[in-house]
Amino acid sequence: MKQHPVFSDYEFKHEARSPYVIFVEHAGKQTEAKEKEARKIVTRNANILESLYRQFHDTFGKRFDLPQISELDRPEQRTLKVFTFFNEKSFHDYQIKIRNQLPPGVRAYYRPSDQWITLYEGHGFEKAVQASTGTDFNTNKIFHEGLHQLIHAYTKVVMERELGEEVLYNDPRCRSRLMWFQEGTAELFGSCKLLDDGMYKCMVPYESRAREWFQTRQRKLSDWSFKEMMEVGGGGDLNRRSALKGMGRDAGRLSSLFYAQAWHWVYFLWSHENGKYREKYLEYAGKELSGRSGPAEFKKVWGEGDDDWSFKEMME
Repeated sequence: MKQHPVFSDYEFKHEARSPYVIFVEHAGKQTEAKEKEARKIVTRNANILESLYRQFHDTFGKRFDLPQISELDRPEQRTLKVFTFFNEKSFHDYQIKIRNQLPPGVRAYYRPSDQWITLYEGHGFEKAVQASTGTDFNTNKIFHEGLHQLIHAYTKVVMERELGEEVLYNDPRCRSRLMWFQEGTAELFGSCKLLDDGMYKCMVPYESRAREWFQTRQRKLSDWSFKEMMEVGGGGDLNRRSALKGMGRDAGRLSSLFYAQAWHWVYFLWSHENGKYREKYLEYAGKELSGRSGPAEFKKVWGEGDDDWSFKEMME
């Protein structure tokens, strides 16, 4: 990575775990303790991504005839990269260097123009162990952003196969036009459990997200109707709508609640009554992978109903 000007001031440890290359910044004076910590983080992140990749293919691979990333035709498509910076300062210095302005509080992101994930190693509450899963903040975020990375990569693959022509990574059809479904699916994979062998099981109940929405409804605070969720067009649009809906005072809670509701709805579609709605979930997921996402395509799968499009059962 040293030959790329963007990374000229950084030292990275890395590990190749097909189809990934995982980089972790090795900052400051090099000591045996720092070397050991960097190697530990690299291995943890590699285990996370290997677990994600395997379970992504278990969920979607056979259904949509998805090839292995390492077997794709063009060399630039065969590797997925993940960069972890040493701390928050290093992470934000990098954003300044590449002129990437992030909303407050962002600790990890996937940027389609780069096709890689960037995050920083958390400290304080980010590393607090969650009793329900045995995983920390960074683990959940890597799963979440890793799902976005895989969906983007495979949307390009599926679209090229169906259209018979090359599709660029920045083609707007490669981006979801149904934010709650994409983010809810990322949260579905982002909730995970650490196993005895150091690997992870995805798609377990996300207790903190479930609690967030339950407490909102219990306290009779404002939440998002299904119609409102369907209308949110992206991160910037969510921030704008949260500010308007919360009249400036409740925007942060509402923005976070959007993700909690998105997780709840996708988890419901996947798991309710032993998968009662799973086939429809997968049918619409196929549309997302084909670049045909959005409310109109969703309605073709689920049909028309009342204002909540027949989702009253899910809203309870």
